[in-house]
Amino acid sequence: MLAYLSRRSPHISLADERLLLTVESAGKVAWDWDLASGRDVWFGDLKTMFGIDARRFSGRVEQFHRRVHPDDRAAVAGAVAESRSNKTPYAATFRVLHPDGRMRWVNAKGAFTYAADGRPTRMVGIATDITEQAENEAALRESEQHFREIADSAPALLWMAGVDTQCTYFNRSWLEFRGRRMEEELRAGWCEGVHPEDLRRTMDRFREAFKAREPFVLEYRLRRHDGAYRWLLDAGVPRVTADGVFLGYIGSACDITDLKDARAALSNLTQRLMATHETQQSRIAKEVEDDIGQRVALLTIELDALVETLPGRSPHVQVYVDRVRHRVDDLADRLRELSRRLHSSKLELLGIVAAARSYCRELSDQQKVSIDFVADNVPEGVPRGVSLALYRVLQEALTNAVMHSGVRNFEVTLRGLDRGVELEVCDRGSGFDPRVGFAFQTAGLVGMTERLNLVGGNLSIESEPGAGTTVRARVALEGVEDHE
Repeated sequence: MLAYLSRRSPHISLADERLLLTVESAGKVAWDWDLASGRDVWFGDLKTMFGIDARRFSGRVEQFHRRVHPDDRAAVAGAVAESRSNKTPYAATFRVLHPDGRMRWVNAKGAFTYAADGRPTRMVGIATDITEQAENEAALRESEQHFREIADSAPALLWMAGVDTQCTYFNRSWLEFRGRRMEEELRAGWCEGVHPEDLRRTMDRFREAFKAREPFVLEYRLRRHDGAYRWLLDAGVPRVTADGVFLGYIGSACDITDLKDARAALSNLTQRLMATHETQQSRIAKEVEDDIGQRVALLTIELDALVETLPGRSPHVQVYVDRVRHRVDDLADRLRELSRRLHSSKLELLGIVAAARSYCRELSDQQKVSIDFVADNVPEGVPRGVSLALYRVLQEALTNAVMHSGVRNFEVTLRGLDRGVELEVCDRGSGFDPRVGFAFQTAGLVGMTERLNLVGGNLSIESEPGAGTTVRARVALEGVEDHE
C-alpha cells in the first residue's frame, strides 16, 4: 500500500479520485492508519499543512508526530490513546512545526475501527488547517486584553453589554466604586445598586436605546461601596462591526454628585440674587412713581401757576412755556414707563395674561410698532414665580426683537399646555445664529435661561440669518412652588 495517495497514483479508482479531489480542494489532509503495520495512507496537501514532502513520506506515524509541536505532543498522544481505549471519536487541536520554523494550527478528528474481538485495527481521520482562524482568535484575545488593561487604568467607570442588554464587563474603577466583585455586577447585578426612585426610568431608557440602537445619556443615582448614593452621568454608544453587525453597547460613567451640588448651590444663590433684584426693582419703582413722579406732577402744577402770574404774556413766552410743559409731561410718561418696567402692579393684581397684554400695548405705543398678542387657554392661578419668569422673558425677548430684528411687526402668544404654559415671541426679521448667542452667553440669554431654570422651565430659540427668530419659553406647572 502506498504511503501517500494522489490523483496521479496508478490503479486509483474513480471513487477514490473524487474523494481525493474533494479533500485537496478543501485544503484538508486525510489519513488511514493500519495499526498492524504501523503505516498510514495519506492524501491531501501534506506539504502546506505539515511541511512533509509527499515523495519522501514513509507513511510511518512517527514521521507525522515529529512535526507536532513539542509542547502539544503529549496532548495529541493522550487524545489518541483515550479514543482508542474508550472507543470514542478522536479530536485534537495542536500546532505543527515546519522544518523552516513556520508554525501552523491544525484541528484533527478521527475514529478507530475494531475487530470482532474488540481489538482496534484501523484509524481513519481528517485534519483541517485552522491557522488563520487561530491567529485571528489570538489577535482578538490580545486586543481584548489590551483593551482591559487600558480600561482598568482609566478613572472613568466603564462597562460593556451584549445584544441582550445584559452587562458583560466592568472595569476596575467601576468595581472599586461599587465595592463588589465582577461576577456580582455582571448581567443585571449592577441594577441592585441603582436608587429605587431612579431604577424604572433608567432601565426603560436603557432598553429603549438598545431597541433603537442609538447613543444615550442617563443621570441616575448608584450606591457606592460606603452605602452612599452618588449621581452618575452615564453615556452609552452601540458597538458595531465593520460590516454593520450589532454587538451591544459600551459606555462610561462619571460621578457628578459634587457638580450637581455646586449647581444647586449656584441655583440657590442665583435665586436669592434675583429675588433681591426683584425686591430692589419693586422699591425703586415705588419710589419713582410715588416720589419722583409726584414731584414731576407738582412741577407741572407750579409751572401752570407761574404762567398765570406773568403779566402781559407774549406769544413767544407762551410757546416757550408750552414747550417746557410738554417736556415735563414727557418726563412724567417716561417715569411711569420706567416704573412699570421695573415692577408690574398688573402682574401682581391681575395675573400674567393681563400684564403681558398691557406690556405689549405699551411697548407698541412707545416704539410705534405692531404687536399681535394672543392668549390661548392659559390656566387660572399660574404661580407667581412662573408668571414673573415669563413676564421677564417677554420683556427681554420682545425688546431685543424691536431693537435688532429690523421689522415693525411682531407676534406674542401665551398658551396653556397639558399641565404647563408656554410663551412664544416671533418676528420675521433679520435673525441670527443662536449658537453664537449661546456661545458668548450674552446677558439677555443668560438672564432668561436662569429665570426659567429656577421654575423648572426651559428656553429654546429658533433662528437663522434672514429667516426671523422665535423665542419659546415653556414651564411645567406640576410641582412648581408658588414663590417669587
